[in-house]
Amino acid sequence: MKDHLPPIPLDDTALKITAIETARPADVFPCVLFCRIHTDQGIVGCGESYYMPEAIEAVIHEWAPKRLIGGDALAIESHWRFLYERAANIGVRGAELRALSAIDLALWDIMGQVCNQPIYRLLGGPVREKVRVYNSCGNPSYGLGKQSAAGWPGMGTIGEKGPLGDSWMLFNEPVALAREMVELGYSGLKTWPFDFPAKEQGPSRITATQIRKGVEPLEKIREAVGYDLDIMIDAHAHYQMPAALRIADSLREVQPLWLEDIIKMDNIGTVADFRRQSRMPISVSEMLLTRPDFAEVLEKRAADYIMIDPTWVGGISETKRIADMAQAYNIPVTMHDCTGPLTLMAGLAAHAPTLRLGIAIVPVYSRTPAVLAATANTLGQLMPGRVILGLGASSQTIMDQWHGVPLHKPVTRVRETAIMVRSMLAGEKSDFDLSTLHSHGYRQPPLEQTVPLYLAALRPKMIEMAAEIGDGVIFNLWPMKALPKMIEHMAIGAKRAGKDPAEVEVVNRHMVLVTDDKEAAVDAFRARMAPYYATPVYNNFLAWAGYEDVAATITEGWAARDREKTTGAISFELANEIAVIGTAEECRERIRWAGATGIHTHIIAPLSADPAEIHRTFEAFTPENFPR
Repeated sequence: MKDHLPPIPLDDTALKITAIETARPADVFPCVLFCRIHTDQGIVGCGESYYMPEAIEAVIHEWAPKRLIGGDALAIESHWRFLYERAANIGVRGAELRALSAIDLALWDIMGQVCNQPIYRLLGGPVREKVRVYNSCGNPSYGLGKQSAAGWPGMGTIGEKGPLGDSWMLFNEPVALAREMVELGYSGLKTWPFDFPAKEQGPSRITATQIRKGVEPLEKIREAVGYDLDIMIDAHAHYQMPAALRIADSLREVQPLWLEDIIKMDNIGTVADFRRQSRMPISVSEMLLTRPDFAEVLEKRAADYIMIDPTWVGGISETKRIADMAQAYNIPVTMHDCTGPLTLMAGLAAHAPTLRLGIAIVPVYSRTPAVLAATANTLGQLMPGRVILGLGASSQTIMDQWHGVPLHKPVTRVRETAIMVRSMLAGEKSDFDLSTLHSHGYRQPPLEQTVPLYLAALRPKMIEMAAEIGDGVIFNLWPMKALPKMIEHMAIGAKRAGKDPAEVEVVNRHMVLVTDDKEAAVDAFRARMAPYYATPVYNNFLAWAGYEDVAATITEGWAARDREKTTGAISFELANEIAVIGTAEECRERIRWAGATGIHTHIIAPLSADPAEIHRTFEAFTPENFPR
C-alpha cells in the first residue's frame, strides 16, 4: 500500500505559496518552459524544463496548484513525494516528471533565497573547486521540435554553417573546430556524426561509407590536437544492436571518452549486452527519468557514466538521490543540460565575476510592474550589484500587432512603470493609482544592492524623462548628427531632477561590422534596417533627426509594399552615419567619437551572423586593441 501523503500542516511562520506561473519563450527558445512560484512574502522561485513545453505547462496547471497553493514553499520533500506519487499512478513518464522538475527547481530557488545561500551549500557544500566542461556540437535548429532540413525533429542540419553551426564545422572544418575548443578551454567535444545515416537507413543498418564519413573528421581531430581533447559520441538512441556494434568497432582508434545512447534505450538488458560486446565506455542517459530506471542501469552494469538532467528527472531533489545511488556503484555522474536562459545567467554570474549583465530592453506594455520587479529581484539575488534592468516602450508594430496591446501614452507608461518598479525593488508595499497603471498590496523583499533602471529613448520627451527618472538612458540607431541633440535633451532631463548629467549613464547599442567590403556590408545594413525606419517610432525619430524627406519616402515605399523604394531611401551616406562599418581602426575611431560626444557605455552588436565576422568585430574591441 502506497503512503499517500496528506497536505502538510502550516505553522504561523510558513512561507505560503500563492500562485504558480508559467511562460513559453516560443520566439526565442521554443522547447523551454519557465515556471515561477510566488509566495506571500514576495519571494519568487524560478524553475525550468525542456521539451514539449505545452504538455508540461498543461500538467503544471492541472496538477500542481491543488497541492501547492496555500502550502509551505519550504516543504520541498513533502511536495515532491506527494506529486511523484500522483505521477506514478499514471506511469511517471514525460510531461509529468518534467513538470515536477520545474516545480522542484523553483522551490529550491525559494529555499536558497530564504537561507541566503547557494543551493550547493544547502545540499552539503562543494566537493571540488572546478568542474570540467565539454562543448556539444549542436546547431541553431537543433531541438526546435520542428522539421529541419534533414527531415527529423531536432536533428539540426549539416547543410549550411549558420551562426552556431558546430555540426557543420565537424564535417567541414573539424581541425578548426577542435583547435577553437582547446583555445577556449574546453576539455571535451561531444558530437553526433552518426545521426543522419539513421534517417536514411533506419535503425538496423549503417553502411561502411556512412561510418567512414562519421569517423573521418574525428580522426582529423585526433591528428590535430592529440588526446588533450576528449571526444564523446552521441547517437540519440537511433540504432539497434548490429549497427551499433559496427559503429563502436569503427571508433577504437579514436578512443572516445564514452558512447552515449548509441543503442535504443527501451531495454536496459540489451544496453548492458552492448556494453559487454562493444568493450567501449558507455554513458546512460538523458532518456531515463526515474530512480528505478537508473537503478536498473546500475544493477545490470549497463553504464560507465550516469548522465542526469535535473530539468526532467524530478529536479534537484531527485538528481541528488540518483547521484548518491550511482556513487554506491562507483559510477561517475555527469550532468545533461539543454541550457535554458536561467542556466545561462547562473553560469555567467559564476564564471564572469566582473561582467555586468543588462536586459535591454523589456517592453513595459507586455509585462506588469510586479512581474518586472520580481524578475529584477531574482536576477539581483543571483548577481548582486551586476544587473541592469532596461525598460522601454517598444514600437507600434511589436505591441499592436505582435502582442495585441495598444501603444498608448508611451512616455507616461514608461515613467509610471519605472516609478512603480523602483518602489517595489525597495521593498515598499504597492499603493498606486496612476493614469496608466495601478497596483495595491504587492510587496517583495528589498535587495541589498538594488537593480538600476535604464530607460530606452529616442526623441526629446522620452530622452528627458528617461534621464529624469532613470539611472541611465539607452540610445539606439541614431544618425551621427542627431547624437549631440540627444545628449542635450539628456542633460535637460537630468537637471530637472537635480542630477549632475554626468551621473546619468548613457548607453548605446552600436551596429558594428569590421570588414574589408564596406559597400556590401552597408547594402546588407540598408536591407535589414529599412523596415525598422518604416515603423512610426523610428520613422518619426528619423524625421526629427533632420531626415524628413528620407522618412517620408520610407513611409511611402512601405505602404506601397515597395521594398526597393523603402530600402533605397536610405542612402549609402546615411547608412554609414547610423552603422559603424569599415576597417578595425575606422570602427574604433567612430566609437571613440561617440564616447567623446557623450556615450559612456558602448554595446558592440555585430552586423553579421557569420562566426568569423563576429569574432573579427569583437576582436577589434578587446582590451588589447581598444583600451579604456
